[in-house]
Amino acid sequence: MGQTYPVTVIAKLLDLTPRRVQQLSGDGVIPKAERGRYELVPSVRGYIKYLRDRAIAADNLPEDAGRNGRARLVKAQAEAQEMENAKERGDLLPATIVEREWTDTTFAFKSRMISIPGKAAPQVVSCNSIPEVKAILEGMIFEALEELSRGDYARGDGDDTASPGIGPEGGISAPEDYDQPVGGPAP
Repeated sequence: MGQTYPVTVIAKLLDLTPRRVQQLSGDGVIPKAERGRYELVPSVRGYIKYLRDRAIAADNLPEDAGRNGRARLVKAQAEAQEMENAKERGDLLPATIVEREWTDTTFAFKSRMISIPGKAAPQVVSCNSIPEVKAILEGMIFEALEELSRGDYARGDGDDTASPGIGPEGGISAPEDYDQPVGGPAP
């Protein structure tokens, strides 16, 4: 048996902590000589073999990566099948249909909201108080929201002639008589 050294010397030589040297010794990587002492050459050889085995194992990772790639492929195929099943059950809609419905809904909402001033103007012109005007406007807004919540987009009362329209640049175009004074006498 060769000369032995304390754990601190072996740890310093291998650039490890004394605790890690003890762990490697417990795992059989570094042979222990006697009473917390270690032979130099067998310790270094054991640690080099340990590092070499780890490097070889790391080289085999592409095979593991291939397995992981296959697992991802199987998962993606399963998800695609679940989506296809949901589509067949009617639980999943194509994005184009959803987009078209939302576009129709938002356009209907915008049109309905834009029509309120034209419809409200004749009613509020004779109002004598702000609470009266507010009540009329709130009633029309709640009516419009109720129609929209039912999906009543196409329904109209045919009286859109007094409401502003959408101009060529997407803004509101006002009817000719919007520059006329409205309302009762000033309080």
